[in-house]
Amino acid sequence: MSDLVFTSYSGWGPVEHDTSNGKGGADGGHPITLNGTTYTKGLGAHALSAVTVHIGGNCTAFTANVGLDGETNGYGSVTFTLLADGEPVATTDILHTHQAALPLRANVTRGAKLELVVGHARDGNGSDHAGWTDAKIICTD
Repeated sequence: MSDLVFTSYSGWGPVEHDTSNGKGGADGGHPITLNGTTYTKGLGAHALSAVTVHIGGNCTAFTANVGLDGETNGYGSVTFTLLADGEPVATTDILHTHQAALPLRANVTRGAKLELVVGHARDGNGSDHAGWTDAKIICTD
């Protein structure tokens, strides 16, 4: 996913390619770290945020490991939701720092547009640095 062209918005600073959310400007993040594990590939975002990618109905599955980035020092809480053509196909419970990365898998067969949404868990967005790590879309030609 981090190698694809996408449109996005993020609650604080841009959605980052392969780094955590850097708040203010682009390329201000650090390596994405979920519960002590550092990931080289992924998207770093801040709640509320959404990443939209057009997949043209040629893909079958989405996979990622998701969680709250360790740089928040124990603060923050987020939810992750994957939408295919506006319909939820996967969602998480509220996640906190120091939780293991959660595998998020979904069938996206015949979907034309995916949206990766990070929510703020209804407690504001303070320290809500979210990571979509090793995010992949499985597609046919």
